[in-house]
Amino acid sequence: MPHSLRCRVDRTLVLIAFFVLACSALSVRPAWAATSFAQFTEGNVSNTTPPIPLGNLFGYDGSTAGNASLGTINGTGFGDPIPANFFFLNLPGLPADLQGLQNATMRMTASTTAQVVTGFGDTVGSQLFDGEGDLESVIQFTRNTPAAEGNGSRTNLLTINFTAQLSGTLGGETASLTADTLTGYSITYTSDFLSFSPNEQGSFNIALTSWQTLSVDQNIAGSGPLSINDATQNFNIATAAGAGSFAGGPSVSIPEPSSCVLAILGLGLLGVLGRRRLSA
Repeated sequence: MPHSLRCRVDRTLVLIAFFVLACSALSVRPAWAATSFAQFTEGNVSNTTPPIPLGNLFGYDGSTAGNASLGTINGTGFGDPIPANFFFLNLPGLPADLQGLQNATMRMTASTTAQVVTGFGDTVGSQLFDGEGDLESVIQFTRNTPAAEGNGSRTNLLTINFTAQLSGTLGGETASLTADTLTGYSITYTSDFLSFSPNEQGSFNIALTSWQTLSVDQNIAGSGPLSINDATQNFNIATAAGAGSFAGGPSVSIPEPSSCVLAILGLGLLGVLGRRRLSA
């Protein structure tokens, strides 16, 4: 092939490759501004043995000074999977099988070496979950069956690694686990179905209701409210019910299958072009 013709062909291939890559980038839809994109409530599984009802499926253990733990419980320990009703919110272009209720399981573990501090005239207790205790601070929502879209296992609806603050009114039966990257907490989101920027702004809130302090002597649930253990300076052992929501920043997106195909095609053209230049 004459050199001038080869150069014209190369220039044409470059233009086509970059055009295809640009189209693939444009086909990734921005999903939302910094608003809630997912929420959950505890599920109710009646066909298990034994049945798992709605109830206190979160637990807190502060019986050891310098190490407090929080997480889902279902009879064996922190991090037990519990049934969860999971929903994606405010996501234009979400595939049909990911819309509406996602039957899923949730597992959560969190730990801290920090003590409870009080404020507002000793009426509110607050504890930083810094992830420095025995348990990793992570929340995972796993779809019970794989979805048609996505990548990886196609079951990871959302995973959150975090630091957060647990706080509540002393003498009450509610508490909340909250975090916001704008105020210094760390949140890392991953999902088989969403894309997140490494520097994505994020926040979440998990409301813990029906907080029931356990009787340490008899190890049974009582009607005791949120309280502090004087010996450990943690909250007293308790169980609670939970529900929550998760928010993200403006650069989160839903990759479309067509964008992946276009990207591969564009990179393939650039690879062909590179081999042609080497052979020349």
